[in-house]
This record gives sequence, structure tokens and C-alpha cells, in this order.
Amino acid sequence: MRKKTSFIAIVVLALSTLVQGCGFLVGAAVGGTAGYLLKDEGYEVQTPVKRSPPPAPE
Repeated sequence: MRKKTSFIAIVVLALSTLVQGCGFLVGAAVGGTAGYLLKDEGYEVQTPVKRSPPPAPE
């Protein structure tokens, strides 16, 4: 009985790990698709970092 319980625990742990990995992949795919579709609609990503122009050579 103890072997069966251990086997079931290992299987549940392995499946939960696989499901979490698939969840991350699905989230990344949805984010990428949304970005692609929004770019087609005319939206653009803006960087929050503004660089100062380099000083003019003398």
C-alpha cells in the first residue's frame, strides 16, 4: 500500500509541474499574439527611458 501511495504522490507532483509549465507557455503565447495584433492596429510600444542626446563635438 505504501508503494502505491508513493507512486500516486510522484505522479501528482509531476503532472502539477507540467501543468504549470504549460500555463506559462500559454500566457507567453497570448501576450505575443496580443502584441502582434495591437501593432497591426497601429499601437506602438513606448520606452519609459529617455536618453539625453550626446554632446556636440567641438
